[in-house]
Amino acid sequence: MKKVTPIEGDFISRTTQSRPGAMKKGNKSNNNLGEMLKKLDGQQLVELGSKVLDTASSGMDLLKEKEKTSQVRAQISLDMKKVEAGKQAAVLDFKIRTAEFDAEDKIDQRRHAERVLELSEFGKKQNDEDGHIMKILDLVEAETISAELLAELINQIKS
Repeated sequence: MKKVTPIEGDFISRTTQSRPGAMKKGNKSNNNLGEMLKKLDGQQLVELGSKVLDTASSGMDLLKEKEKTSQVRAQISLDMKKVEAGKQAAVLDFKIRTAEFDAEDKIDQRRHAERVLELSEFGKKQNDEDGHIMKILDLVEAETISAELLAELINQIKS
């Protein structure tokens, strides 16, 4: 196991209260400021006060602008969320409508196929009926069939 070597020197605290020079330095700075203000005449003090007020006013304006900026950012964020929600709703609506159109298309294709089959069967039936009628007419022309039998055959073909 490795031995820990002791640290040499005094412990230095991180708080300002335990540092003896910290409080004196602040007082010394205030003293220097007071001495400098004593050296200024009235006009210079008025100018200094005016500059301090201008600086404070600029600081307040900056804070107002920061607040406006944060409000605008919040509004933009809200607007972006609304736009995104609208976009998602539009995409969903598009997908639903596309699915509906696809379903209608399949139904129409099925109906078309059924109708084509129906018409095809009808055409075959008509051709068969026409063929039977032609045979009957040939028999009538050859005078090998009676009128009663002819009427009966026509009724059977039509039903």
